[in-house]
Amino acid sequence: FNLLFFYGAPLSTICTVLKTRNSVSIHIPLMITATANGFFWAVFGFAVTDYFIFIPNGIGAILGLVQILLCCIFPRNLAESSAKGEIKTQIISASDVES
Repeated sequence: FNLLFFYGAPLSTICTVLKTRNSVSIHIPLMITATANGFFWAVFGFAVTDYFIFIPNGIGAILGLVQILLCCIFPRNLAESSAKGEIKTQIISASDVES
């Protein structure tokens, strides 16, 4: 059941997403990969009737679907996030770098 920590860790940004109504804090490649991973392992666990594989991976797939749902309900708005200071970036020009 350690997989639940793997699948649940990205959900720590739910409060941020709900508060800002912006899903920019959700890492999309990880969300898609973890959801697909959980889904395929859950299907395998179901096919071989191994509930120790099926249950945690099925829960992981459901948690991934929650993240996808949040991304659909609250689309990413990078301009709004950077204006509020939520995204911290630093731009270094070529003149700032010492040779």
